[in-house]
Amino acid sequence: MSNPLVDIMLESAQPGLFPKDVLDLWENEGPTEARKELVYHTYNGDPDLRVERKRWLQAEWLWATPVSGSAPDRTLLGTGLAFRGGRSPGPDDATEIGNRWLSVLGLPVYPTGRYWVSKDPARTLHGRLPVDRALYLVGAALPTMAVLWGILLLLPDMARFALDSAEPGELHIVNGYDRRLVVDVAGKTVEVGPSEWTAVRTDHPGAFTVTVKPRNSDEVLDSLNIDVGGAWDSSITVFNPGGRAVLARGWVAWGDYTGVLPDPVLHVGRLMEIEKARYTFEEPPTSRLVDEDGEAASQLLIAWPGASLEERLAGVFAKGTLQDSMTYEAFVADAREPMAASTP
Repeated sequence: MSNPLVDIMLESAQPGLFPKDVLDLWENEGPTEARKELVYHTYNGDPDLRVERKRWLQAEWLWATPVSGSAPDRTLLGTGLAFRGGRSPGPDDATEIGNRWLSVLGLPVYPTGRYWVSKDPARTLHGRLPVDRALYLVGAALPTMAVLWGILLLLPDMARFALDSAEPGELHIVNGYDRRLVVDVAGKTVEVGPSEWTAVRTDHPGAFTVTVKPRNSDEVLDSLNIDVGGAWDSSITVFNPGGRAVLARGWVAWGDYTGVLPDPVLHVGRLMEIEKARYTFEEPPTSRLVDEDGEAASQLLIAWPGASLEERLAGVFAKGTLQDSMTYEAFVADAREPMAASTP
């Protein structure tokens, strides 16, 4: 491409508009250096030429380094290289000057160049201009910060999703029957003795069909499709075949503990989601080393069956309100009949 300054200089009605040193720099050093020199002449040269020189300084295409080729938009789902914003007119209606950005999901991230291009889809190149990256990055800072902020907000959920994908599932099974049970879940078979419990780990959390039969029998005592939670969840999933067992959640204290312990809770039903206890289906130690303020911990036990319902509950809880304003005595009276009647 020939130097457009030469033609402009020859056609200009104002001699000296472009001094010879400006044209020499354009030819030898390029348009960027030539423009810098013209800026100097604009503010330090003939004041009568200042307005006209400013006008030509604002014509970006005039100072573009000639290049050839094309730079069409290349994006997939808004990610790739594309011309976005910052456009200014070219010398005619068929061209313009614009910033080509590396964009992510439609948001400009980094300017790869500023070009004088045709407006057609092929984006034929006519010239390249220097990129003031600091200025453009400030312009991109707000959308970029918005994206980063969104990512930061999503990180906990993303991390949780990754952990859920990696962690195993865990299902607790309690046996309230007076005979040994065989439980099938997620391709695994386990046995649970009377008044006992077991934990079954699956490859991952999710929905599984759980089938329960008596040992050495094909009779299906219970079957349920269960959404098994993760082994690292704050709660546990408990399957109580036939709803035969009663679970008791209480608290045990050591030393001179003077804090207020939460009210005890009884859990009944075939399928339960229960907050994890420090001692889950295990007896806490009768003594432990604690500081002068003492210490308390939660425990989750099978309260039925046992030596007797009264004895097991009395050993775990102080008498008081247990569930839905039902008293200790009322619960024992209510639980004994249906449990006893349904014993095979």
